[in-house]
Amino acid sequence: QTLSANKPLAFTRIPKQSNTKQINDYLIDLNCMIGEGSFSKVTSPPTSKQEAFAYADEKVAIKVVEMATLRTDTLIKLLQAEIDLLKVIKHPNVLNCYEVPPAAITAHSYLVCDGGDLETRIQKRGALGEKEFHKVVWEAYQGLKYISGLNIIHRDFKIANIFSHNGVAKLADFGFAQRLKHS
Repeated sequence: QTLSANKPLAFTRIPKQSNTKQINDYLIDLNCMIGEGSFSKVTSPPTSKQEAFAYADEKVAIKVVEMATLRTDTLIKLLQAEIDLLKVIKHPNVLNCYEVPPAAITAHSYLVCDGGDLETRIQKRGALGEKEFHKVVWEAYQGLKYISGLNIIHRDFKIANIFSHNGVAKLADFGFAQRLKHS
């Protein structure tokens, strides 16, 4: 079974523990943080099959945006713009967002990438080989070309925003992206 943007996510509940946070219908295990940005944290699902967030055969991570950190109207507008863009961007070389919980812009649900981000991969294992480098560049280019066709500019393209999932490079983090108006 493959993921579909038209199907709702099927999340299983995590039993309430001392370090969990409820966001709409989801309980987030704060002990499973896998990343952090200026305004958000990314949690990884627990590894237990009984407790794992799952949709079909894929696992997802949750990007938790703490609204209290968004102290200006500009930052709130950037978050809303990111959410609006993620709803229309669907491409094999772009990290997909499968759901934004209704009624509150406090979290995003993202596909967990088994290869992590390119910056961390290079720090841990060193430079890419020539063949792998060409593949990553080509796939990142395909993602950029796709969003360009939608009149979207990324504005934060860097190796930390290129992820890998099943060996496929995926462009991520649309927090500073902007959709250009037609002229």
